[in-house]
Amino acid sequence: MGGRGSSLGKGNRPPATSSGSTGGGGGPARVEPVVPATEQPKAEPETDAPEPPMPVPEPAGDWARSIEDRIRDAVAELTRGDGGWAGITDIRKALADVDQDKVTQTLRDMARNNPNIHLAPESNRKTLQEEDHAAAIPVGGEPQHLIVIQPVQDPDALGRVQAAGFASATDADLEAARVHHGTPSTVYDQIRAEQKRRARQ
Repeated sequence: MGGRGSSLGKGNRPPATSSGSTGGGGGPARVEPVVPATEQPKAEPETDAPEPPMPVPEPAGDWARSIEDRIRDAVAELTRGDGGWAGITDIRKALADVDQDKVTQTLRDMARNNPNIHLAPESNRKTLQEEDHAAAIPVGGEPQHLIVIQPVQDPDALGRVQAAGFASATDADLEAARVHHGTPSTVYDQIRAEQKRRARQ
């Protein structure tokens, strides 16, 4: 049979038709299926928002150095390297980014362990300001306002110790290097360890 139905293969379904008029071509108007709201494509999220900047690591430098080394540098700068006295107030300002309790303890240790480093009170108390009183370091019940790092008699001793090695250096060179104002704190500790080792022998 040549009817319209014969053009449909097995399993095919006729297209949906509108209930009313036909299209301009005379055929049935095609109706697009309605997609349920739950199946509507979701809007893509906005991507124009700037990404947060990556954290920049703090450069090494002052934080990698010991407090004692920084104190020595500050004294040298404040006194122009002439072995004069420097105010504790100015030292604290130079190390304002450091825990001040640690600065206090380091200054005490430096004066106790190094015979060429001394703390002293200001003789003219009338010149002291409130910040000077606050910055002072109490030692033996008396506030100390000044620090001095005196030049050593043998500035080449440190180089000789480093060249010979701690175990091979002479006692005199070890002691001269220990009191050298340019001796880094790590080297100072190694010298003291070697001196103590020899004292136990």
